[in-house]
Amino acid sequence: VVGNGFTIPSPGTLSDRKALRESLGLPKTERIALAVGRYHVDKDYPTLLRAMSRLLETQAHLSVVVVGRGLTWAEPSIAGAVPEDRRRRILFVGEKSDVRPFYRGADLF
Repeated sequence: VVGNGFTIPSPGTLSDRKALRESLGLPKTERIALAVGRYHVDKDYPTLLRAMSRLLETQAHLSVVVVGRGLTWAEPSIAGAVPEDRRRRILFVGEKSDVRPFYRGADLF
């Protein structure tokens, strides 16, 4: 088991949730599933994104936010994992020096 390189922050407040949704241009009622980490083939992001894509089929108010270096639709293994019609609900926000606002504003991680 490899531990996290940081401590996951305490749960966020309603204002943390609101601020994250506003910063991402999401409705205030949207639920956010969060994934944080850099792209590496050993991490198998395609499997995670296929699973999240299946959730998006039945969860109308869910978006997936992915934070990390190298995670983009330009990566063929990632692009091939998610049907085109669900990609608008998976947001790649790139590498961030401070991921606490994402954890504090997300519903699931």
